[in-house]
Amino acid sequence: MLFPELTEDDIKKMMEDDFKNGALCIGPSSWERYARLLKRAADIIFEVYKVPYDRLCSRQYPYYEMDVDLGQDDEDIHLKEIYYLLLGYSIENLAKAIIMIKHPGNLTEEGLTKINKHETYDLLNENGITEFREYGAILKVLAEYTKWKGRYPVPLKQEYFSWSLDIFDPKDANNLYEKLYRRLNLEKGLKDLSDKHKIDKSLKEFLDIQKEIIDFMDIDTEIKEVLDTYRYPWPLIKEVLKNY
Repeated sequence: MLFPELTEDDIKKMMEDDFKNGALCIGPSSWERYARLLKRAADIIFEVYKVPYDRLCSRQYPYYEMDVDLGQDDEDIHLKEIYYLLLGYSIENLAKAIIMIKHPGNLTEEGLTKINKHETYDLLNENGITEFREYGAILKVLAEYTKWKGRYPVPLKQEYFSWSLDIFDPKDANNLYEKLYRRLNLEKGLKDLSDKHKIDKSLKEFLDIQKEIIDFMDIDTEIKEVLDTYRYPWPLIKEVLKNY
């Protein structure tokens, strides 16, 4: 037995708590942690994939029209599918972290069925998170790789099969990842203000206060001046200036 000093009921309760905490983005084993790990793995694979990709793109003809044996380059060029798979899962985890902090009611007695899909673009919009619509094309491409293109040679049904090349600029994907991470940190900060200090602010209210205070400050402004001028609670001002 793994924990001989614990009863079966004790272990069951611990597992229930771990599941709930993970689902609600609480503690170390959260959506955020897996997003970071998956992104790191994706970046490592990208470093291998981009070398033959850049080399082959510099040739006069596409590699699939060249009558040569590409050897390892032919294998490594197809690491793109795995890169997109891991990148897609990473971004999906960040999106679900934001969603679960903002809407913990998505965890029900049936589990996480309300967010049980890979279409991150749809999940964000369905949960009122609309600021990432400019990245819709990338999100829709990545959804296909998390569903089948990065895992299997074909989908379950022919109607979902396609030959599309699905190329996008990795810098755009990195920008999306970083923006999602910033939104996640904002949601975590708002949750802490509410849970620990009973300060309830919407995202818009918080951003308006943040802009107001930062516009007021310069390099010589002291915190006491901010407190005297605005009379906001210290925990709120501290959160506003966290990354200033």
